[in-house]
Parts: sequence; structure tokens; C-alpha cells
Amino acid sequence: MSKYDVNTARRKVQEQIGTALPQVTASGGVTDNLELNTTLMPGQLFGYPDGTFIPLKNGTQYSVSTGVDVDQKIFDASFWVGLKSAKISSEQAALNLRKTKESTGYSVCTSYFKALILVKKCDVLKEIADAAAKTLESTQTKFDCGAAKKIDVDKIRVTYHNDQSQYQQMELSFKQAMNNLKYAMGMPVDSNLSLADTSIADEAGVVAVPTVSGNAYEDRTDYQLEKVNLRLEEAGRNKNIAGYMPSLSFTASYSYKTMPDELTLRDDWYESSSIGLNLNIPIFDGFQRHAKVLQSKYGIEKAMENIRYTEQSIKLDISNYETALKDAVDNIKNEKENLELARGVYANMQLSYRQGTGSFIELVDAENSLREAQNNYFDRMLSLYNARIDLEQASGTLIKFMESIK
Repeated sequence: MSKYDVNTARRKVQEQIGTALPQVTASGGVTDNLELNTTLMPGQLFGYPDGTFIPLKNGTQYSVSTGVDVDQKIFDASFWVGLKSAKISSEQAALNLRKTKESTGYSVCTSYFKALILVKKCDVLKEIADAAAKTLESTQTKFDCGAAKKIDVDKIRVTYHNDQSQYQQMELSFKQAMNNLKYAMGMPVDSNLSLADTSIADEAGVVAVPTVSGNAYEDRTDYQLEKVNLRLEEAGRNKNIAGYMPSLSFTASYSYKTMPDELTLRDDWYESSSIGLNLNIPIFDGFQRHAKVLQSKYGIEKAMENIRYTEQSIKLDISNYETALKDAVDNIKNEKENLELARGVYANMQLSYRQGTGSFIELVDAENSLREAQNNYFDRMLSLYNARIDLEQASGTLIKFMESIK
């Protein structure tokens, strides 16, 4: 929708420019005088006694005219102010388009990273389910050979079914996340979309915290929109002040006219033309314009206050998101290490249980620890991704950041 606003704003600039160009109007008309005007003439003009009047019809049955009128502004101070306002509005529309792109980009990024984390969770749950299947097969073989109890097989089967159920539930969540991603990207839900494992993390799972300059708020679209709004308020004040100044315009007219008794258009045509200057000088308007100037003054003061508020708000956002990102970077190292340890313990317990040296309770504990570790790790990773996206958006560099990770 913002693209339409940009195009509309551009056309408004052209519209304002058009008011300074000659305004040419052609006109034409036909009048049928159904009943001619009657004029009372003194009777003595026709030999009648004084005090008598003779009614006479005057005019012709038809009147046909055509002509061209031209108006050209010579001086109008409000024109230049209006042109400046139109150009500022065009800048405002462009910034609104940029803000829409940033909002869409933010939704796409958050949806993408959520889907990416869910697919990684699916991979881990698939590994756990596959390992449980192998353990179930091994235990079933031992039971068939008389080396294991039926209750052991049943316990492993319950664990296997639980693992399968969790894996299927995670797959469902992943499909829903993919649909949300398609929606954010403006794609049909039934279209095909695959994820590339694009990550902002390095091999150690660590995201570097970018350096944010002290005046990063100037790159924020919100801040720039507030500054544009201030310029619009100033232009509105100047337009009201320009209303005190006189305006001068040039006019020209050229026409043809005929007045036949019958509509044949073969009678004589009479031409007429004129040129002139129109000068308008405002003198007194009941203080309306003065009130408008004061309103503009208040609007300017309000816009300046909004700029100061927006600046402080953006600085607060940047500070908070920097802290959140640093905290996520510090935590992800421990969570990644815990995940690797949990994987190793689970693999060892799988082997020990199959060899008969480990207990079922130890195996279940190891599996639960692995599942908890992977949930913690991937949740932290998602928090890390989101913190980076939030910081880039707060710094006004989200679009550049998105382009850098394509």
C-alpha cells in the first residue's frame, strides 16, 4: 500500500507545478431565447401622444458563442510554499515505504529464524526417536532370546512412542512456522518453500555484538519521519504567512459570437478579445490567518518535542537490545557445551543399556537431559537471533543487515 502513497505524493508535486503553468479553458454555448425580451419605448418616438408606451421585442432567437480564456500566475508566494510542501510530502511517503519494508523484513526475519530453530529441534528429536527405535529393537531381540523381561520391552516401547509423538508435534509446529513465514513473505500458503541453513552465528555458535554509534538514532526511519513532520509544520506556517502577501495574475480572453434568428450558423460572426491583470491584496480577514499562524507555531513546537522524545526512546531501545544481545551471546556458549555433553551422555547410556550394564532409569534420565539441553540451547539461540534483529532494527540498519546475510 505504501507504494501507492509514494506514487500519489509524486503526482501531487506535479499537480502543484501545474498550477503555475497557463490555465487554458475553451468554452462554447448555444442559447435559444424562447421568448424575446420586451422593452417599453416612449410613444412619441413613433408619433403617438405623450405618456404612451409601445411594447417592442428586442434581440434574436438564437445566440451562439465560442471562446478561449487564459489565466497565468505572475506572482503568488503561496505557490512556492505549496510546491515545497508537496516535495516534503513525497519524502514522507518514501520514508513510510521504507518503514513498511523494515516492518516486513522484521516479520520475515523473526519467522525465518523461528522456523530454522524448529527444524533443528526436529532433527534432534528425530535422532532421539531413531536411537529409541534401535534400543527397542535390541531389547526385543534380547526378549526373544530370553535375555530380557517383557516389562523392559514395554518400557522402551512407551519411551519410543513418546519420542515419536514429540517429534510429530514438533513437525507440526515447524509446518505452522513455515506457513507464517510464507505469509510474512507474501507467498501463497500452498506454495513450496525450503529453508537454507543461513545463520548469523559462527562455528562456535557465537554472534558478534555490532558496534553502534552514538548517533545511530538518526538512521531510524521513525526519527527521520519526525524530522520530516517538523519541516511540514514549518511549511504550513510559511504558507499561512504567504497569505498576507498580494498575488498578481494575467488574464486573456478571445471569443466569437453570432446572433441569428434561425440556427444556421451562416450569419455574421463577431469577435471580441481582452487582456488584463488581476491584483489581489489581502487587507482584513477577521484575524483568521493570524490564528492559523499561531496554530502552526504550536504544531512546530510539538513536532520538535516529538523529535526529542523519539531520540531518547531510540537510544533506550538500542541500549536495552545491546544488553540483551550481549547476555544471549554469553549464555549460548554454556548452552552449546551442555548440549554436546548431554548428547555424549545419552549415546553412552544407549550403548550401556544395550550391553546390559546400564539401567532403564539411567537411560530415561539421559534422554530427558538431552531433550532439556537441546530445548535450552535452541531457545537461547532463537533469543540470540531475535536480539540481533531487534538491535539492527533499533539502529535503523535492518535492511542492510538482511542484505548482508542473504
